[in-house]
Amino acid sequence: MRNRLVVCRPRAAGLPAAGALIAVLLAAGPAAGAQGLEWGGELRGELRLPAGEDFRFAEGDIASGLLRLDLHLAAQPSERLRLFAEAALKARGLPGTLASLDDLASLEVLAPMDFELVEAYADVHGFLLPQLDLRLGRQRIVWGTAERVSVVDNVNPLNLEDPWDYGRRLASDAVKLKAYFSVLTLEAVYVPYFTPALLPADVSSAVSMPDGLPAAPLSFTFGTPGDGLWQNTTLGARLAATVGGWDLAASYLYGRQSLPAATKVTVLPDPALEVELGYPRQHVAGLDVAGELFGFGVWGEAALFWPDYVLVTDTSAVGGGLEPTRAEGYAKWALGLDYTFTGGPYANLQYVHGFYNENSSEALNDYLLLGLEWKLLRDRLTIGPLGVALEVDDLADIAGSWGLALNPELSFSPVDAARLTVGLHWLTGAAGTAFGGQKDEGELYLKAAFSF
Repeated sequence: MRNRLVVCRPRAAGLPAAGALIAVLLAAGPAAGAQGLEWGGELRGELRLPAGEDFRFAEGDIASGLLRLDLHLAAQPSERLRLFAEAALKARGLPGTLASLDDLASLEVLAPMDFELVEAYADVHGFLLPQLDLRLGRQRIVWGTAERVSVVDNVNPLNLEDPWDYGRRLASDAVKLKAYFSVLTLEAVYVPYFTPALLPADVSSAVSMPDGLPAAPLSFTFGTPGDGLWQNTTLGARLAATVGGWDLAASYLYGRQSLPAATKVTVLPDPALEVELGYPRQHVAGLDVAGELFGFGVWGEAALFWPDYVLVTDTSAVGGGLEPTRAEGYAKWALGLDYTFTGGPYANLQYVHGFYNENSSEALNDYLLLGLEWKLLRDRLTIGPLGVALEVDDLADIAGSWGLALNPELSFSPVDAARLTVGLHWLTGAAGTAFGGQKDEGELYLKAAFSF
């Protein structure tokens, strides 16, 4: 739901950054004339309770709590210029670590709050040429057609703050040019700053490690590309066309992996391993297609990755030497279809080869993802989405390499623009699989969301 803002003079906000953002956007109000300023947002809260694989709630703890306020604002000072911004205030339900009595006098420790500038950009339509549009600022650049598990959507870094909400990405400060030629659309992207992925609390699950390392204690060091302009730069282009009702696209991106990868491993006699992590350069060439076939929505993606770095294994401390190994290229792909049945049930099925944190040919696994949703009582009651993810690490040994993740939900809307949700996160599987290794991390969650 969008609203029109009539009063254009801001009042002071609680956080300086939030207040500055709102003040800048509201200042565009008089220039926007009769159009005013469009605004809207959402207030949502969430509580998670750890339950384990058997859902006995043996510990009786609270895993996390969050209250989040999202606000988006848009102004159009002229026919060819549009400004947009979205920000979020996040209040954590649990206090931070209490290290001393002084922390009891700190509201930042007792009630942690974060401000996030989600997006903030300007659109200039008809930039230099009538067929050319410019977008400048912090923006989410979406490539590909797959739902949440795209293999070509790599311009923005991953946002893995919530591992269950996979597919999210952070917006990047970027320049995007989009040109239109009949049925063709050419998009060029320049990102001047490299930003690493936002990792979950269990950071080890997102680190790409080489195979064959001996079992030994690990210590990590890591580095970022530095301040050099070329070291930070990401460049990309995407050519898209619509032919006979089908959307086709080819893309190329030269940037960096947003997840840290091992670039040097030092074997010590203890035994112990010292691992240097970095964000290697990579080339990514992608293809994607989407359309409709026999009443089914269908899509597909494929991407070739060429990492541009050398892994060095140093065994000189145990009588060996330096063993450089150049990283090899690999391919990922995703295929999917969806269908809405008579009466409203919706189903979505996807097959994925290579998940977001699998960044070498040896690490790639296969996943089958199923989503089901059914809205009843004039959309007041929603059964689902019921998310099912099946993992298979070795097609020759499915019984010993399978994993399963379930995410059923039930939502109810007591009034318009309000939604109450209860859901489960449940994992199981064979030892050594991504899902099986987290089978004790099941949880129950409760959510409430109110949009305006």
